[in-house]
Amino acid sequence: MAELSQHIRQSENYTKRKTAYNQYEKDLANQMPWKKKSFAADNSWIVERYNEAKQYIDGVRNANGKIPLATWQKEHSELSKKIEELDGKYQTLKTKVAQANRFRVRVYDVLRKEKQKTQPTQKRSQDMEL
Repeated sequence: MAELSQHIRQSENYTKRKTAYNQYEKDLANQMPWKKKSFAADNSWIVERYNEAKQYIDGVRNANGKIPLATWQKEHSELSKKIEELDGKYQTLKTKVAQANRFRVRVYDVLRKEKQKTQPTQKRSQDMEL
């Protein structure tokens, strides 16, 4: 689940950064020759961020070289539904266990009280025999 979330997030980052990188390349091409070096240095962060995103995405592309974003999103959605279902079952079981524990504590309290009631009479009868 976390891996799919990371893939989806990185895919979105890649798309945004690719757009910014393409704009950067256009702007760089439109710069006067003596300003290109300065422009490139001032905007090097765009290139770095794009390269980071591209490197990640290149590592998770499918066999066809495409980004399987729709597949990731579908699998993420299915897993989210499964998690919600399992969480509901967990909460039900948690409630039942808590009820069973409360019942167990009450039973032990009753047994302890019964034991306390019988002990004094047993002790008195033992004292009388002495």
